[in-house]
Amino acid sequence: MEAKNFQLSLNATMSAFVPMTAVRTSEIDTVIREACTFALVGVPNQRTANGKKARVFVWRMSEGLREYNLYRMENHPDPSKRQTVIDEVTGPDDPDLNFAAPQKARDVINMDDEYGVAEGVLKYIEDWNSREQGPAIFILRDYHYFLNPTQGRVPGEVGEMEGLVDFSLRISESIVGHAELKQIVVAHSTKWEIPAELDNHVHRVKIDTPNKERRMELAHMIRDGIAAKPDLAERYPEAVSLTDAQLEDIADAGAGLTFIQFENLMSMNLALENTMNPEYLLREKAKLVEQAGFRLITPRVTFDEVGGLEPLKTWARRRKSRFTDAAFEYGFRRYPRGMLLAGVPGCGKSLLAKATAKEWGMNIIAVRAPDLKGSLVGESEEKTQKLLDMAEANGPCIVFVDEAEKLLGSQDSVRDGGAHDAVMAQFLSFMQDNEAGVFFIFTANQMNKFPPELIDRFEGRWFVDLPSADERESIANIHLSLNAGGVNGLEDIANDEAAMAKIVEMSDGYSGRNIEQAIEEAMDIAFDDGKRAVSIDDLKTVFGEMKPTSETKKAEIEAMREFVGNGTMRQANTTNSDENPVTSFKAVRGFA
Repeated sequence: MEAKNFQLSLNATMSAFVPMTAVRTSEIDTVIREACTFALVGVPNQRTANGKKARVFVWRMSEGLREYNLYRMENHPDPSKRQTVIDEVTGPDDPDLNFAAPQKARDVINMDDEYGVAEGVLKYIEDWNSREQGPAIFILRDYHYFLNPTQGRVPGEVGEMEGLVDFSLRISESIVGHAELKQIVVAHSTKWEIPAELDNHVHRVKIDTPNKERRMELAHMIRDGIAAKPDLAERYPEAVSLTDAQLEDIADAGAGLTFIQFENLMSMNLALENTMNPEYLLREKAKLVEQAGFRLITPRVTFDEVGGLEPLKTWARRRKSRFTDAAFEYGFRRYPRGMLLAGVPGCGKSLLAKATAKEWGMNIIAVRAPDLKGSLVGESEEKTQKLLDMAEANGPCIVFVDEAEKLLGSQDSVRDGGAHDAVMAQFLSFMQDNEAGVFFIFTANQMNKFPPELIDRFEGRWFVDLPSADERESIANIHLSLNAGGVNGLEDIANDEAAMAKIVEMSDGYSGRNIEQAIEEAMDIAFDDGKRAVSIDDLKTVFGEMKPTSETKKAEIEAMREFVGNGTMRQANTTNSDENPVTSFKAVRGFA
């Protein structure tokens, strides 16, 4: 559901005397505004009871209960008359009415009240008489914590040893039994379980962040609104001249933002740069993602910068078009789910993820698996849900989970309070039902810790082995070319067949990262020695001091090669060296 449809939901629940709405959304501020608008211009029998107008209250754990003053916005030439108090609103047919502009008013219950915070707000709701005081909407933020059925019993004036769940049930039944025009809205940004006692009294709603169409509407409204006012048009000429195509780019960049976040960032963009542009949105959105504990990456590396691994790259290129309408018209019924990349550190798994995102024109939401773990009960599930909600709002996009086996690998479910199984279920369910084009790329350093049911969710299951001779040459060429310049001589080495043959020989058994590091260290030697050109002897010295990955990670590599042998994984490498033999998937399965 879009936030703008929340008024329809309120109208339905209050008309049917359904006492409580559980809202899962990141658009909580917008929900408040929509509730205030409904209170102003909703269906007349929802606005009045014995001549009393509807009122809106918002509760937060940190603020207590506050009543909101409700205002309308007018297209009046006199700025002083653009806000008119509720008493002057004529009704839903008022042509000057745009939306309600709520304003925090008086504190009703604060932290010092005799009832306390949680009990006090329930007591206030219970005592509210809609026939005498008017219809009321009570929006409770953070209240899901108190409706947790595992929450202990709470003594006090509200009922001797009476639980908050039981108290909530009593209020709900009184609303239904007495046909009270009051609605309790429990709003939270992540999924939460409804206690069984309240289940029959709750209407569940999930409100999504604005889709592209809504973001386009807002972008057009801002541009056209500026153009319609000569003083603003003169001040922001670049914003006025924005084309529809440019506004579409802005709307794309705003994917995943709430309506208010999008609106505020556009205003900030105008104030700082006198225009609106997608680059500003992406920078600010990255900050918001970081605040949530994740990273938003706009990839710049291409497949040309990834040495070798042609089978995997071909597979990825073929799936680029799967995220288009043409794919569904052709007959595909869902988006690709994901790719699992196994291999020891330094083999290019993260690089491949970024290059795939660049190839597909997608952003990456990146997280290390250990960062999703929490020490508190339910914390891991909440972090995971936040990640999935963010991904869905930003889709199509790539979710990159590094070291995934540390979160989803074999665990003692009893010891961790069931968090592992719960998080596993969240990922499995989302990957099965995902309709937003979210593609998961998981990396693993140890495949033997992954449960089979998770492995099966990935269409692409690839083992990234140590690079073959051809791949090592390609990797060396890439890094020699990237670092070539001045008198360092790297370009000469790259163009020397004999020199490249020696590098290929010396680097046998080393990872792609090792080769990159070796070139940089050789540059350090030459730079320190009078800023001279790098020589093959410099590289020989460096490789001689480095222990090859084939030795340091021998057991892990051999274990993962077994997954290729039994058909669980595919080989990402084209060919393999004699010194580090890996039989191809086709050969193992009897196809070659």
